[in-house]
Amino acid sequence: GSMLLARSNAAAVALKDGRVLITGGSTASGPTSETEIYDPATGAWTIGNSMAASRWGHTTTLLADGRVLIAGGQGSGAPGTTLEIFDAATGSFSLASVLTTARSSHAAALLPDNRVLIAGGYDGSQVLKSTEIFDPASGSVSSGPDLSTPRASHSATTLLNGGVLIAGGSDGSQDLASTELLPNGGAAFIATGNMASPRRSHSAFLLSDNNSVLIVGGSVDTAELYRSWSRAFVATGAPAEWRGGAAGSPLLAEGLLLMAGGSSPSAELYGFATVKT
Repeated sequence: GSMLLARSNAAAVALKDGRVLITGGSTASGPTSETEIYDPATGAWTIGNSMAASRWGHTTTLLADGRVLIAGGQGSGAPGTTLEIFDAATGSFSLASVLTTARSSHAAALLPDNRVLIAGGYDGSQVLKSTEIFDPASGSVSSGPDLSTPRASHSATTLLNGGVLIAGGSDGSQDLASTELLPNGGAAFIATGNMASPRRSHSAFLLSDNNSVLIVGGSVDTAELYRSWSRAFVATGAPAEWRGGAAGSPLLAEGLLLMAGGSSPSAELYGFATVKT
């Protein structure tokens, strides 16, 4: 089925109960604060409560306690520096903290210690290589290690071993094929393999059943897998429809990924191979 509101540059995150929260994005009338929730059990979309700020180019990160961190973006209500928390139990949004640097088109990933890495992005005048770390236990924000390259519209994915893979994006003048890795507990990013294609505004998902990262869409209409054990990328099947600026999330059901919106208001389920050990 299709989303209730056609939008691009929204953010999607799977909640602990299996539903998928879609927040913000760009619509025909501009940035929106509206949210909706997809229930894969019924295939139905429902309207959720609105965020405090309208925002696109933001990130949503599932926290260990089941809440969701919404960070940065562009829109109204000072979204660039603000952090909001979505409480899945009540369906409500509340302001959580502020970033030191305004960021949109950044990337975020949950670290093994339950803090959230917020990396790179665009501050309104330049592409950033700085990172910040939000601690949901204290509500505090601290500076993190710099990326090796400034990046916006890139991805950040936490691997099963606790490392974080940063892939692609744009440095402000060109799309990037390079990737870098923050090892679990590491103090600095290290270079890892290059993707087959430079790309930005793509989606990246940990396929937890086969310990790979699926990198799909964005500025090119192909997909590839990062195999963490070999630190190499291999080609894989692409979605049925090109989706620049799509939102997506793996579902709790084995081997299924929801891709919604972007250049199309439709949604599709993307299947991938799973490996049980």
